[in-house]
Amino acid sequence: MTRILSGLSALLLVVMVGAGVYLWDPLPGNPASAALAATAEGYDAEILRDEYGVPHIRGGATGMPPSASPMRMQKMISRPFRKSSP
Repeated sequence: MTRILSGLSALLLVVMVGAGVYLWDPLPGNPASAALAATAEGYDAEILRDEYGVPHIRGGATGMPPSASPMRMQKMISRPFRKSSP
């Protein structure tokens, strides 16, 4: 009898922990659309497709992030991009 009770209590514990993990919401709420629109104004992007139809996205923010080194940016800029014919 003790074995059954300990098994049921362990099962109940697992179910309760699972329910707690399922219901826990650690992420903050979504920001307002006005704040997102104000942030997006600093970006300029262009989507180009090559002859195979693969999209290549060029562009970015007006200011470079610290991780974007000038050499890496030069490599990205110097790549040949072709526009696909409609």
